[in-house]
Amino acid sequence: MPRQKNYPQIYVVKEKHGDSFYLIESEEAENKMFLEVLSDRKKCGWYDWMKDYIPYEKKPTYIKEDIESMPDSMLEEKKRLLNEYKKYERSEMEAKNIRNKWVKIQESVETKNGELAGRILNSLNGGEYEGFESVSFEHIK
Repeated sequence: MPRQKNYPQIYVVKEKHGDSFYLIESEEAENKMFLEVLSDRKKCGWYDWMKDYIPYEKKPTYIKEDIESMPDSMLEEKKRLLNEYKKYERSEMEAKNIRNKWVKIQESVETKNGELAGRILNSLNGGEYEGFESVSFEHIK
């Protein structure tokens, strides 16, 4: 069961040139803020690198089946090539996930889906300028 949030909350959004602060008084306002932050960052080109992201690892010369069919006399080379191939596969999977995140960013902005924007921003929260946190407080008048 999702944790119930208490409103109002203050969101501190980390930016390259300083923090932004948002007073959020409802879930609707929270989703609106997420969409605004994601849309602004997309418009400024923060996520352009994700669109055509390719792995750092170069594609192996041999396919996995060729490596596995190598004779036992080449066991050390076989192990080395299999490790290289597995490293490439992990790198390619990471690249695919990054490209898929770009698609989700596009979808969120185009459909004005603040809830999806929030999930995306949460997944990117570890970046140098992409962090944010919320603080609940008591409002006394």
